[in-house]
Amino acid sequence: MTVARSHRQEKSSPYFELLESFKLKGCPVCALLAKTVQGYLANLLYENVNDAGVRLHLRQSLGFCRDHASTLMKNGDPLGIAIIYLDILQNVHHELSKENSESLSLRLECPTCTYRRQFERTYLEVLADYLHDKELERALDDSEGLCLDHLRQLVDHVQDDSAKNNLLSIHERGLDTTRKNLSEFVRKQGVRFRNEIVSPAEEAACQRAIDFLVGKSN
Repeated sequence: MTVARSHRQEKSSPYFELLESFKLKGCPVCALLAKTVQGYLANLLYENVNDAGVRLHLRQSLGFCRDHASTLMKNGDPLGIAIIYLDILQNVHHELSKENSESLSLRLECPTCTYRRQFERTYLEVLADYLHDKELERALDDSEGLCLDHLRQLVDHVQDDSAKNNLLSIHERGLDTTRKNLSEFVRKQGVRFRNEIVSPAEEAACQRAIDFLVGKSN
């Protein structure tokens, strides 16, 4: 993904959304994207499930990818989901009855993935624009930071060396803390040290490491 600086002069809604998301656990971009995906799927089920254009796209994408189908099943309205997949299966059945092998192949991307990527680009552009912003910098420094994927995307497209170095330093410090907590957790599992209390940070260190390496599902 190419993250281009937009040089916006006024702070936008995504800027303030990012500031708030830095207060949460884990990658703030992942958190915002999870919220965005849930809102998109809820809106699709309650307002667009009978929209002809939406139904056509879903037929051509064969519904949603596995991750977003799973999110839909966990949080969505069963009737709306059933309507969507009944329509898709009926279309596939019709195509197979004509011995049309194209119906077995995906022809369009999962619509939720497309929608998610648009917002991912927006949030990363805002971060790239405001890395020198003191309020955002403080919020980032106080947070658990970005996951590795979003950090990599951002670093690859930040041209300012000082902003890039500061971004990397913040994450290096956070990663060092997680590494030490994880190391302590492992040490305290040894027979000689099992009487030592495992701190909440040490208990959560393994999940923290996983969230950093692979991000959070959305």
